[in-house]
This record gives sequence, C-alpha cells and structure tokens, in this order.
Amino acid sequence: MRKLLGLVLVVALLAGGLVGAEWSARQFVTGKIGQGLEASLGVTEPRVRISQAPLLWDLVNRRISAVRVETDALPMVVTSHNVTFTGVEFDATDIALRGSDAVLGRLEGQALLDYAQLSAVAGLPVEPADDGRFGVTYSFEVFGQPLTATLTGAPEVDVPAQTISLTEPSVQLAGVELPEEVVTPILLRLVTPIPITLERGLTLQSVSALNEGFRMRILGENVSVPIG
Repeated sequence: MRKLLGLVLVVALLAGGLVGAEWSARQFVTGKIGQGLEASLGVTEPRVRISQAPLLWDLVNRRISAVRVETDALPMVVTSHNVTFTGVEFDATDIALRGSDAVLGRLEGQALLDYAQLSAVAGLPVEPADDGRFGVTYSFEVFGQPLTATLTGAPEVDVPAQTISLTEPSVQLAGVELPEEVVTPILLRLVTPIPITLERGLTLQSVSALNEGFRMRILGENVSVPIG
C-alpha cells in the first residue's frame, strides 16, 4: 500500500510539474508573440490565445499549431495609404518558428476599415447606404454642365484583381437639369473599381458594407512576422 501511495505521489508531482511547465510555456509564448506584434507591426494591445494542447511538444519541434489574435487597432499600408484597421481578429495555423520570425502557414481574419480611410484609398468620397450597400460620389460634366452624383450599390470583390466594385448600381443626381437616362450611362462609364493592395502578401477575399465602414475578410499564406 505504501509503495502504491508513493507511486501515486510521484506521478502526481510529475503531472503537476508538466502542468506548471505547460502553463509557463503558454504565458511566455503568448507574451512573446504579443510583444513582437506590438514592436514590429504597431498592433495595439494584442490579445493572443493558443488553443491546442500540449504546447510543449509543439515547441520542441519549433512549431505552433494554431494561434488566435484579437486587437483594437492594426496600422497597415493599403494601396500606398497609411490606414488603421479596427476590430481585428485573425486565426493563424501551421506556424513555424524560424529564428526571430514566426512564419504563419495560413492566416485568415477580418478587420474594419472606416469610410474616411476608405475614401482616401479610393480617392473619392465613400459613404454608407442602406441594406448592406455603399455610395460613391462623383463630380463630372455633361455638355459643359457640372454635376454631382452618388452611385449606390453592393460591394463585390474581384479576388484575382484585388479590387472592390460596386454592383447593382442606382444613381442619385444633385440639382440635375438633364434627363437621368442621359446622365446615368455617362456616370457608369466613369466608375472604376477601388484597388486594394495589402502588405505581406495578404489578399482581400470579401467585404461587407456596414454603417461604420467595410468589414474585410483577409487571407494570407506563409506570412512572416517578426516576434523578437
């Protein structure tokens, strides 16, 4: 009986040691990733979570199976414009630790870009509309008469081209004296997709037009991120 109790005690101590080591490893790795994201990308107070267990075995192989990161703000250059995404959430999987970098085998997430920053990227005023639509305002001339019109529609992403187009358009003309059937075809010819170029090889997959901005779904593969 004493031998059995001794064996149970030894196993319990070993298990407790492993649990403590696992907890310490998680605290260290999540902290290191958070610090690296803050230092290298300017991420604001990232919240890092590692879901899989055990982490220790992954670290022996210098890999992490999956990490989830949430942050309130992520600065990025989009189509040569400095912007700040908000409400950022992303999941990274198949992460390889190489020196001071983490190479994310696959990254998938979403983030919000407000209309003021989207307007700067588009080079035109962009605003929310009803029912998941958005509006773009154009100024142009027809037969020498200056006109302002807002084209409203639903957003659609051309993934290979990395552009956002306006589909199912409707036109609102401000102070127009010309027939709408004359103005609309001219306006539609002026419309060009909004180019979206993201850093680190990330690609835009889809967008949703909300009252506060565009919620963008973003995808990346083999994305290298310095973590210190």
